[in-house]
Amino acid sequence: MKKIMIVIVVLTISGLAFANDFEKFKSQNLIELLDTQVGIVVVPMSKPAKKNDSAIDSVVTKSVQPKYFLQVSDRGDFICADKSGIEGYNEITVSELKANSRTGECADLVAAKLSNTDLSGANLNGANLIVANLSGANLSGAHLSGANLKVANLSGANLSDVHLYRANLSGADLSMVDLSGICMDTAIFEKTNLKGAKYNDKTILPFGDAEAKRRGMIKVE
Repeated sequence: MKKIMIVIVVLTISGLAFANDFEKFKSQNLIELLDTQVGIVVVPMSKPAKKNDSAIDSVVTKSVQPKYFLQVSDRGDFICADKSGIEGYNEITVSELKANSRTGECADLVAAKLSNTDLSGANLNGANLIVANLSGANLSGAHLSGANLKVANLSGANLSDVHLYRANLSGADLSMVDLSGICMDTAIFEKTNLKGAKYNDKTILPFGDAEAKRRGMIKVE
């Protein structure tokens, strides 16, 4: 009988000690509890890891993530940064991009000559494409969320099913392109050349029909 009572007391004390330790564990901001017996790491769910780009479509690089990749910053805007939060762009040549168009996330492609290039389905999220020549390029299904396309030449490019979430198209040339069915309400269109660009009722623009007409856009069925 004494042995049973001793076991109960020991278990009770152990339980209290465990409960006390667990409260200490919950009170910490970020703790990794390592069980050396089985090698399990437990991370508190109260402070989940920062998502890389939950609002965008760069799932196309799930297999190999570049050094710098598109992320949502603490300010709520898009930035190209590494895992430490240091901002920057990936160095990549036009030849490398053409060889594997899925390597273009956060790529430094200022003034790149990509006219008539097949970039269908390319991952160019966050890419720096200022003054790039993309005239006549096949960008169907390409991912250009958060891309900097200031003063880029996109005239005559194939933009069917392109992703342009919060892309900067200020001063870009989109003349004579077909924007039918494309969601572009978050893109920046300051001084963008849209003369002759086609759109339809499924196109989502950051302005209405009156402004589209003023800019020389053509509404189609």
